[in-house]
Amino acid sequence: MDVLGFLDVSCLLQYLYPVLYVRGCRYLKLKTLRMPPLHIIRTNLTPFKDGNSSTKLKAQKMSTTLTLAKKLRFSSTIPSLINTFKVPGHMDDYEILSRGTAFPVQFQGETRWLTSRHVTHPQLHLNDYYANDDVDWLRDITSEMTKQHLEWRDVDGTSILNTAQVHHVRPHDDLDLAELTVEQNHATAVKGFTFLQESTTQGSIEENSKVFFFGHNLNVNIDAATGDDLGNMVPHHEKGASKVIAPNGFRVVCETETPLQMGMCGGPCLLNEEILGMTEGILPGPSSESFEFNVDTNKPQTIADVYPHHAIVLGNSKLIEFLQDV
Repeated sequence: MDVLGFLDVSCLLQYLYPVLYVRGCRYLKLKTLRMPPLHIIRTNLTPFKDGNSSTKLKAQKMSTTLTLAKKLRFSSTIPSLINTFKVPGHMDDYEILSRGTAFPVQFQGETRWLTSRHVTHPQLHLNDYYANDDVDWLRDITSEMTKQHLEWRDVDGTSILNTAQVHHVRPHDDLDLAELTVEQNHATAVKGFTFLQESTTQGSIEENSKVFFFGHNLNVNIDAATGDDLGNMVPHHEKGASKVIAPNGFRVVCETETPLQMGMCGGPCLLNEEILGMTEGILPGPSSESFEFNVDTNKPQTIADVYPHHAIVLGNSKLIEFLQDV
């Protein structure tokens, strides 16, 4: 299998878990519409348990120069993104459709906001992320039925500190990427993260370069009686290391100390405090269905078989191209 070539094509999305929780409303008679296998459903309080030491990193290998103060500062800058929807004539109020992370970038003297398209427009990913799920009802959801806002929470996620409305979403035509136009207030009046220099992205990143993922963990808490989602988003950061860099920095495969959890998609991956890229999702672990070796070559057939539970990062070169294309 050509891993580098595989990373350079959009069909990779069908192999990713989007680290996203999509739910419907009582009108749709479905409570949980995106529920990945139990081995990746976790709150930030539940450590990942894996008996195979080859699939996780040792803490001493994950050392980084980021201080605690910087981690807290970065986390306070990065809000969660709440996407809600209402079906006219069938729903009295907006309900949660999806949740993820958004982050500010400094580009050509302006602060711009980026996130994952599958958080803002899950209906556009029926044929990749959700190809095997019973979410055909998403075809009826339009952008006019949705609205989004940003939330900044305290370190344990119990209190909302600030919010900002999203006025407009510009989705990428093909990639899992979107730009947000947000309400201007003191929470959004921040200087965004700077991009890692393109020459560095393509030439100096080596295997096991230390990176940091920032975003939010989603604590799923469904009320058994009403079906309401009582969960909350909790600021989170995760240490990682680069493993494979696709040509031109299109995508990067990263191992993380624990697999990324739901809510982290759309958040930044930082190298030396600069943006290496944006979290797209994680690869599933090998299973009896997916971990099948080619009879002729005796090699694994999918990238998930080679890098189970690894994070996939959309490289900053694609983020920059998108910001330029206005």
